[in-house]
This record gives sequence, structure tokens and C-alpha cells, in this order.
Amino acid sequence: MIIRGKDINSDTSISAGAVVVGSGAGGATAAYLLSEAGIDVVMVEEGGYYTSENFTGRVSDMMGMLYRDSGMTPIFGKPNIPFAEGCCVGGSTVINGGLCWRTPEEILNRWSYSYKLPMLDEDYMSEIFVRIEKDLNISVQSNESANMASKKLEEGCRRLKWRYEPVPRAQVGCENSNRCPSGCPTGAKQSMLVTYIPKMLDNGSRLYSNARVEKILIRGSKAVGVEAVVRNGRRKSKLRVNAERVFLGCGSMQTPYLLKRNGFNRNIGKNLQIHLNIKVVALFDEDINPHIGTMMTSQVKEFEKENIFIGSSNFDPVYLALTLAPHANKVIERLCNNWKKVAIYLAQIKCSGVGRIFTNRFVNRPLPIYNLTREDEARVGTALEKLAEVVFASGAKELYLPISKSPVIRSVRNIKDFLSGLTGFKNADFLSVHAMSTCAMGADNSSSAVNPFGLLHGTKNVFVSDASILPESTGVNPQLTIMALVHRNMIEILNSGGH
Repeated sequence: MIIRGKDINSDTSISAGAVVVGSGAGGATAAYLLSEAGIDVVMVEEGGYYTSENFTGRVSDMMGMLYRDSGMTPIFGKPNIPFAEGCCVGGSTVINGGLCWRTPEEILNRWSYSYKLPMLDEDYMSEIFVRIEKDLNISVQSNESANMASKKLEEGCRRLKWRYEPVPRAQVGCENSNRCPSGCPTGAKQSMLVTYIPKMLDNGSRLYSNARVEKILIRGSKAVGVEAVVRNGRRKSKLRVNAERVFLGCGSMQTPYLLKRNGFNRNIGKNLQIHLNIKVVALFDEDINPHIGTMMTSQVKEFEKENIFIGSSNFDPVYLALTLAPHANKVIERLCNNWKKVAIYLAQIKCSGVGRIFTNRFVNRPLPIYNLTREDEARVGTALEKLAEVVFASGAKELYLPISKSPVIRSVRNIKDFLSGLTGFKNADFLSVHAMSTCAMGADNSSSAVNPFGLLHGTKNVFVSDASILPESTGVNPQLTIMALVHRNMIEILNSGGH
């Protein structure tokens, strides 16, 4: 049963065996597994409930409808970094590319050793990965339907003798509509909206949308439910969900914010880690037709040990103008007039520093802060050089960087000269879509926020089930890691009766 905000006109109180706050990769996984175990589940989601029919592809409309703050939530620092996350039923899985890499084995081994997390060995986790990959039909795009920008990237890699791999994505029969970031109009992308949430509902669960949870109701060390504000146009009502167990899947920004606002501070929000996306625009002599295809179909893995991953990003013309924002109007106009010969490439880097999530009683939102470290800046410089190297090897003639007042780059020598004279990246236009580790798991109560299976310290029945629990950032796209760790945790929680 789906209950939208417009369906509620007065204060409401309901009961359930478990309440799950948030409907993204982690929350939906927890809710589905709870419902599969026969538990009465209520899911509460701040954003609206939309289906594929609502995804028109009009970028400004979709960003306002599906993203928090229209995709412009700031991470404060030098430079400020826009953070994009979903705020709708299905969360960020509705607006991401569906890229699903397994957690690298060395990372799982480090988490097992450094944070004393059990049940992370390859055999155990492999079974969980296999199940999720089957549930979401995670597979690679056929070479025949790969986009031209990715094919060019592969061409450059072959010339440079760099390693690249097809990208595993949660998709069934992708029709190359090229609208992953604004909601898949065909349902081919296997987001939580079309996979675990329908299964949860089929198991008898209830979903409340347009309901923002603001209170965790606590008696002693035990939660007895949550209280949400439901929006029906300008009208507000209260929704109280009385529950035996509370699962928080609001994401790495909103979960620590909710906990802090409810008096939980022990290691909450202190370990913010991010991936940084660095986009460049490349101009070719030939047509790339970036509107034909989907998200990247190949990724450069040559620099995986350096925590740098390179791929392409298909787009419609409006995205090109946004990406070129640091440049003069005449540059934007020229490239937009030739947009069919343009490709956008990006490098994703794993940042080395640690930020924090702050709260302020006068500001009704989390206040994330992260400053690039010297190691981060060095990695950004390396990533830009590698981007230039592979893009020019693939046949590009010009390259435009996401840095104000940067020149047109026409060779690898150009970018080396430019970077050698740069004193920092305070004028750079970067982006992040992956934040993690703000309520990190661990066996050491003095440094972790939750126990090795997501139980919030100091409580008997509050569990965190999202990217917050990752002990460290993953380097690779984290969706499959989030789902697998929550799945692992739910097995233990259900086997132990929830304690």
C-alpha cells in the first residue's frame, strides 16, 4: 500500500513491527528483507512517489522533483562542492547511472582487520553479491549498444595500453534513452523504485511518501517509533509510527543530521568521506552524438590502485552548458553549437581526508564540511593529466577543464604547463555524488557510531542501514557495497531477533 502526502489530511498514528526511514539502496534493502521475513514494515520517505510515466526528461523539472535542493546541496570547504542526492521514493538509485561494482576484496579485508568486522570474507560476501546481482539483473551493456564516447575512451586505452573494463549496471533491456540522471522513462534501470520496493509492497508493507521524519521516539535505551511531518500542499500533518524496531536509511548526510537533532552525538557525523567527480569537455572533429546512448559503458581501471577511475558521461545539450559554466560565454556558445561533436569525460577520485557533519538549531539541514587535502589536490592533478592523455589518444582536438580562467587544452603538454602554475583548486567546479562513513561501523565503541551490524551505540533497537555505516569510502561506486553490507547486517539482525 502506498500512501502519499495528499492522502493524509489529519494527524495519524499507526503501528508496525519495523519502521524504515528512507527508501534508497540501504533503506529499501532493509525493508525488503524485513518484509521477506514476515515482519510488518512501514517505510517512510521524505520525497514524493513517482513512476516512469512521470519522468519527462525536462531537466529542470526532474531535478526539482527528484533531487534534494535540485542537486545543489553544498559541502562547504575550499572549494565548496555541490553534492547531488535523490529525494524521492527510491532515493539516489532513481537518479544515478546504476553502476554496481563489487567492493574490492582488499577493502573488505582491511575493514575486517582494522575495524574488527566479522563476516566479510570473500566466500560469505560473494553469496550476497551474487544474490543482489541477480535481483537487480546487474550486467554489462552489449558492445553494439555502447555509446560513442565510451568507444572513443576504449580506443584511447588501447593506444596507451591502459586497462579498461565494461561497466556492470543494474539494467534490463536498456533502450539508450540517455536519461539516467533524470529518471529512467522505461523502467529498464533497476532502481529500488522498480525492484525491492515493489517486492516489499507485495509482501504487505506500507509506504508513506512526502513524510519527513523529525523525531525518533525513545524510552530509555529503546526506540518506540518515529514521528514525521507529512506535507499535503501547504498543509502539514503529523504521522506517528509506533514500531518495535527503527531502521534509518536516510543517507550519509540526513541520517547523522536526524540522529544529532535527536540527541545522539557519539561519533555521529565525524567521519565524512567522499568521492570527487571531475568533468572535462572534449571536442572532436567527428560526430560523437552524446544524446544517443546511456551512462558510461566502459571505465578506465588502469589507475585503480591510485583511486582514480575514468569514464564518459552521455548528455543532452543543457548538461553541456552547465558543465562549461566556468568558461566564457563565447566558449559555451561555440561548443553548444557543435554539441554533437562533444563528449564529457569524468574522473572519480577517492578523497583522502575526513570531513564532518554539523548541525545548527537555526538551520534545518545538515552542514557538511570537507576541505581538500594536499593529497587530494595532487590526485586531482594526476586525474586531469590522465584524462587529457586518454582523451587526446582517442582523437580529441580540444579539452576544457572545470576551472575558472583555464585555457583551451590542446595537448598533454598544455595541461602539464597549466597545472604546474596552479596554486590550488579553489576556483574549480567539482561535484560529489558519493558520501559515506558518517555513522561508521566498528567493534571499538570509542571510535564507531554503530556496532559491527549497524546497531546504534546506546540503543537496543535503532539500526543504521545506509552509506553512513561504511567504515571508509570505497573508491568504486558504492551502491552494491551499501546493499551488500545492509544485507549482511540484516541476516544477523533477523537471526538474533533484532538485538
